[in-house]
Formats: sequence, C-alpha cells, structure tokens
Amino acid sequence: MDRTDKEESRRHFLKAIGADAAALLLPVALVRPAFGQVCAPPGNTSNPTPWVRDCRSIQARRPASTLTGSEITKLKAAYKAMRDLATSDPADPRGFLHQTHIHCHNCGGGGSTIQVHFGDRFLPWHRAYLYFHEKILGTLIGDMNFRLPYWDWENPAHRTMPSAYTSPNNSTNPLFNSPRSMGPGDTLDPTDGQPATALSETNFADFSPELEGSPHGSIHNAVGGDMSFFDTAAKDPIFYAHHANVDKLWSDWTKADASHTAPTTAAWLNQTQGFFDENKKWRTIRNADVVDHEAKLRYIYAGRTWEYITWLCLRDWVLVDRLQVLDASRIQLTQAGRQKLLPMIGKSETRLRLISPQLPQNRSASYFLYYDERDAKANRGPESPSYLGLVSVVLMSKDGSQKMGQPRKLDFDLKGKLKGLADRSAEFSFFLVEKTQKGPNAAVSKLPVRGVEILRGQEA
Repeated sequence: MDRTDKEESRRHFLKAIGADAAALLLPVALVRPAFGQVCAPPGNTSNPTPWVRDCRSIQARRPASTLTGSEITKLKAAYKAMRDLATSDPADPRGFLHQTHIHCHNCGGGGSTIQVHFGDRFLPWHRAYLYFHEKILGTLIGDMNFRLPYWDWENPAHRTMPSAYTSPNNSTNPLFNSPRSMGPGDTLDPTDGQPATALSETNFADFSPELEGSPHGSIHNAVGGDMSFFDTAAKDPIFYAHHANVDKLWSDWTKADASHTAPTTAAWLNQTQGFFDENKKWRTIRNADVVDHEAKLRYIYAGRTWEYITWLCLRDWVLVDRLQVLDASRIQLTQAGRQKLLPMIGKSETRLRLISPQLPQNRSASYFLYYDERDAKANRGPESPSYLGLVSVVLMSKDGSQKMGQPRKLDFDLKGKLKGLADRSAEFSFFLVEKTQKGPNAAVSKLPVRGVEILRGQEA
C-alpha cells in the first residue's frame, strides 16, 4: 500500500469524537442488541470470584522498540498461541477474538452496564484489562515473567510503529493487522501523541480526560483501520502496546508529584470491573486494586521517564479572565481582559480553556484548532500564529449509531500564542480543520463553545 492509498484509507476510516472528554461526563449511547450478542463475554459471568493479590516477582514493561530478538520472538509466540485458541477451542475466553470483545463489549453499545470511555473508569479499567490480558499471554507460553511492551510514541526516537508489529507486514506475523493505515517505516505526525498538557494537570479529574483526548485518541486515528473505532480497536495487537503507554503516562503523572493521586472516594475505589483470568475464571477487580501497579499488579515501567520540569512546580491553574461569548461561535476579548493578559506575556505559563465545546460527531478524525479563519484555511498546523493544538475524535463504532456526550472542556497551552490572542480587538471564532487536509483552501468549520477562559499556572 503506497502513501496515497494509506491516506485514502485513513480518510475512509477516520470519524469524530470529543477529545478531552470530562472525567465525570456520561456519554449518550444507543444499545444495539445484535452488537451486544457479538461482543458479549463467553460463558457464565453471574458468579464472579474477587481478584486476590498477585504474588509473582515484579518485572518491567519495556519499550517495544527496544525489545531484543528473543523478546520479540516470545511476544509473537504469545499472540500466536492466543490466536490459535480461536480454532482449537473457540469457547475459550482467553482466545484473541474473545479478548478483543472485552473492549468492544464495554464501549457503550455491547450490552455492558458500564462505559469505559469518557468517564472516570477510563484509566483503571484499561489498566485491569491489560493486566489480565498480559497474564493470559504469559500462561499460554509458560512464562509468568512475561510482561507486555509499550509503544512510547511520545519519545522522538520511537515515533515509528515498533518493527515487531510490521515485520513481516503480513498475516504470518501474529502482531500484524491488515486494516492499518500506518505501515513499516511510517512515522507519526509531530502533532500526534503529545502528552505535555495532560501531564501538567494537577488533579485526576482533569488529567484522565486530557490524556484520553488528543494523546490517546490521536494515536488511534493515526494507526487507522480497526484502531479508528473503539468497538474494533482491540483487534489490532498494537492496541495493547498503545494502551500500555497510556498506562505508563498515568504512572509517570502519579510519580511526578505527591499531590497527583487517584480519586479517594469510596464510590470510585469500589468500582469493579470483570474479566476472565489466565485460568478461565471470571474475576472482579476494584479500582482500589489497580492504583498501585507495582505492589499489586507486579509490573514497573522501564525506559525513559518523561519529566516536564517546568510543569512540576505548578500546583494549580488560576482563572485570569473569562472572554465574552457573544454567541456560540463568536468570542470577544474585552479591553479589561487584554490588560490582564499583557503583563503575563513571556512571564507565565498560560492556557486557554474551552468550556463545553461542541465537537463534530460524524466521523473519527484529528483536527487542528485555530482562532483565525485565514490561518485555518491555510492549515499550516503548528507553524500558524493562531494554531492552538490538536483535537482528536474517535467514534465508538463504524456505523456511527452510538453517540456520546461532549467534553466538559478542552485545554490548550498558550506558550508563544498569548500575545497574538491579546492583540485581537475584534471578535473572533474557533475553527476546526481536519489535519489530513492541505492548504491553501482547506475546508473549515466553526467550533461552538459555551465559555472561554484564560488560566495561569500558579507556583507553590
């Protein structure tokens, strides 16, 4: 598949959701019985056994791009064994197809009573999912020291899909998935998978949806194919390496500051998730059981730790000004507001917060966001003076029958952008442009919002 074909395939698969959906926002989902039957877990799940503490030795999850030849061989053998179960024992819940259905079932349309996206379950549910998936893989190859690798896509040295998943790039490789848009040697766009804004959040309720948004969602869209929709994403083995990195970033955020804690309410800590374990037993595990992954789930992360030293000194984001929203698409910065911003230029960490943005939901896609229409039509991305950042949107399903709620907010770093914004005396709007479009006359759409705030990072 050449580059033109890949871009065409990507445009075909990409559809739109709200990046940065709020941690407590509940989506609107349409239940589809037929879909639920396809994705329902096999066997009896009515009498779960609570998870008990893992007593294995602690082992490291390592970057997929740094695996040795023998480690790649072991990883492929584990997925081959999981795929082979689909033929040798189709009812075995450890088989690869059933493993993919776990994610499908819990994405809002599979008859599940929970929703693992766009809410406060996103990080703990996926951590538990990977944990049981990892133990099954280890059992199938007789190695309980086996740990999943992670694709550290934010690392400039590892922006290409790890070669284990593309070599060979055909069905003889258990890590291959044919519908992908990315192929061997393809590198992520520089705007994809940037976690700085998420890592700068000071509480879990903001961090989780920020991480789920553009960093997490943009990788789903960039890989394309099955990854472009949540009900099929887990059919691609790169999904598990991708989510291991999302999990690592949660781990990094927690380690960055003592104040970076998971929710402490009994309601959150006692939320339970259900999975089949390595012995085909249906288990429930609580959020409280997965918060400390090292002590309880018996893995750590090896490799580069991403540290944003400037952000680590920040303890809160303080409101500086609320811009006037003349209507959903017209914004005005007052003279008084401009006077508040001018002294901050080049001296303070600042961000723009869009309240209740109404994102398009007609397809999965990643969008560049601008506050100037001419810049939007030129669509030069980060090179444009009014470029604010990336918004990534992933639909639940290809047919678009499952609708979801809109995000509570979107945050964007204003580094180098504050002066241009402060100089605007006329009203303006926010514009979305699909990042795959090329200028100079890209199609733009206005992004309606209910509120706009400027915030300043407050040091301890």
